[in-house]
Amino acid sequence: MGAQVAQIWSLPEDLVATLRHYLRPSEEPRGLELPSVVHLGYVAAVTAGIGLGTDGLACPVDPYAFERLDLDPEIVEETAKALPEAFLDGDRLLRH
Repeated sequence: MGAQVAQIWSLPEDLVATLRHYLRPSEEPRGLELPSVVHLGYVAAVTAGIGLGTDGLACPVDPYAFERLDLDPEIVEETAKALPEAFLDGDRLLRH
């Protein structure tokens, strides 16, 4: 739906494609990098319990995103695990 709205609003095609393919960046036919970036950010956020929707923690990773961005899946996983504490630290910092 987001991609359809973006298209109606005449947003740039790369953004429309990102919204359309961020859950499965391997299906983006032009090989854009942005859908993979957004995909991994989304997976990290959901895994950390941020922005849970009706799918809960069921958020499969498209391995293509790691390949496209030349990232080590283990490093990304460790970084994602650190997100909740990093958010808490940031919140504490802002409250003092």
